[in-house]
Amino acid sequence: MQNQFTAFEKATNNQAYKMAFNDLWMRRDKKNPEKFIGNTQRQDFLKYLTPIIEKLGPHPHIFDFGAGAGEIVDVLLHKLSKATLHLEEPNQILMDAYINRLKKYPHLKKGSSSLEKLQNMELPKELINQVDLALGLHMIYHFDEEELSSSLASMYNLLKVGGKIFLVYADQEQSTTGLAAQYYYKQLGQDKTRNKLQSVWATRNRLLKDGGIASILDKRFSEFQASVTSQFLSSYIFADQKSEIAIMCLTGELGTVDNGPFEMDKLHHCLNFVSEKASDIGLAVKKNEVTQQNMLRANQPQVITVIEKKVRP
Repeated sequence: MQNQFTAFEKATNNQAYKMAFNDLWMRRDKKNPEKFIGNTQRQDFLKYLTPIIEKLGPHPHIFDFGAGAGEIVDVLLHKLSKATLHLEEPNQILMDAYINRLKKYPHLKKGSSSLEKLQNMELPKELINQVDLALGLHMIYHFDEEELSSSLASMYNLLKVGGKIFLVYADQEQSTTGLAAQYYYKQLGQDKTRNKLQSVWATRNRLLKDGGIASILDKRFSEFQASVTSQFLSSYIFADQKSEIAIMCLTGELGTVDNGPFEMDKLHHCLNFVSEKASDIGLAVKKNEVTQQNMLRANQPQVITVIEKKVRP
């Protein structure tokens, strides 16, 4: 355990997030690179995203916001015959990795890119009503209600008629990463922060899982009609030991996107959380079909929300 945590001692928040997300969460099965060892979330939501990708027209414009390091390119987007990808990702390390990954696929063209956070980003005017698909894959965790509504309105504004926003996020009211954040702020005695998180999660589910965002978009864009559909999926994270589950907890609200020094206190609290609250997160040894070996499994349910832009009848 200590050796695993040592790498975080002099890390920035961006580096810590990369180690948690890319190195553990997104670990690949060497025998089948399209499958993941660290989680079932990807394979679970790909069942819903793949048909949307397959129905895109020739040379679509895809806007990947909170893009991460671009793993979705290797897993799915490279199968498009041609496409232009526009990127928003405030973590320079992850943005560089995404751009380098695109170089492997010359049929995929890089369009606009921004290191600004989505809620602060000035949208490319030339893309308004031009985007076929906007992707928000596990990236809305730091948005409050106003930021989430305005950010989705911005993405909706870019969509052409028939275009879609594909959102997926962990249901933090029930997930391991969400419960870890609640535990952390409770231990620090920061009840206001803890209560605010719970309010944000409830609002997020009201807007997305329950479809409340439709009325907001319809009011703002009166000439169009937003069609919202959602699915709840029971998904999981996998690790070899409890310390890795603790590290993976840094990818939710406890993760920070900046170059400030990482606070080791977070990791130690997360390890205590995994040990003390094992039953709450469904921690158990299961046979992971990806690796064909016994690993620790913890709950990480997720919600898929698809918003389609239609002409109002």
